[in-house]
Amino acid sequence: MKRLKKRNTIWLCLLLTVGFLVPAGANSALKSWSGVEGSALSVKDGCPVEVLREKLTVEVNAFPEANRPPQRADAAVTAEYTLKNPTEKTVSVRLFFPVGQTPAYGYASNDYGVWTDGAPADVTRRFSCSPYLFTDITQELEKLRDGYVATELLQPDTPVTTVSFRLGGFSAETEVTVRYSGDGRAILYDTAEDIFMEQTQDGGVRFTALPGAVCRIAVFGPAAGTFTWTFTESGAGTPLPEAYAEETGRETLPFAEFAALGAQEDSPIGPADRFNAAADELDALLRQTEPGEISFTQWELLADDSSYMEWYEYTLTF
Repeated sequence: MKRLKKRNTIWLCLLLTVGFLVPAGANSALKSWSGVEGSALSVKDGCPVEVLREKLTVEVNAFPEANRPPQRADAAVTAEYTLKNPTEKTVSVRLFFPVGQTPAYGYASNDYGVWTDGAPADVTRRFSCSPYLFTDITQELEKLRDGYVATELLQPDTPVTTVSFRLGGFSAETEVTVRYSGDGRAILYDTAEDIFMEQTQDGGVRFTALPGAVCRIAVFGPAAGTFTWTFTESGAGTPLPEAYAEETGRETLPFAEFAALGAQEDSPIGPADRFNAAADELDALLRQTEPGEISFTQWELLADDSSYMEWYEYTLTF
């Protein structure tokens, strides 16, 4: 069986020694486990590098059996590209090779790689967050940025106050509404349950909860204000005066640390990639939330490694 040399889509960003960035793009088949695109490679305007040759080889001898856990298939894909620098200047080529998302590719992590001139390339593992099925590989590539990229609302040192609550005083599934009053923007980000949530017209969040449920709220910017809770019987709307939300913990930490909450200890995702993913996701949400309001997010998607797309980054000079 052939070793997998290059797979899926290859995107090349060429950094010339004269000091400007010129991109070139390549697309060679699978970019996600369930979607296929044809083999193609094109160089964008202004790029001095020429594509002399491309060759895609797909060899499938056997498929994994259906309705069984992931297993090794007797198959191989090799994409070979021959590039030429027609100038007399040395060109440094920075490439990003999309490996894919887990779990679809996770079990095959030792079966593919990148070779240049017949030798394994020295690659750096990079990650972009795709908690929902992506449709545009270019947008995924744009998420890969160097270092911590702050937004207008979220800097690495932006204070985030996390407050934990335990809900009780009721015996069956209950409709809960929480409202926030303060100078910051608040997000209900962890309920530890697969529940229904919706925004209320007055800037609160309504959701369903079981007895003993735990939820967490994060306030961005100024110190946390106050939270007001109301409980009603699901389906009937009858108030439950004995129900309560007991605060069980409160902590203030910089956003760079908040972005890493819930991450696995042995996660290969670097802190900068995780920070940028969190900043992208939460900045868009916070912009829709006025100071003194609360919104909600499925934060566990950002903490879960399977929500990230893995890339190999490497550099060629020729």
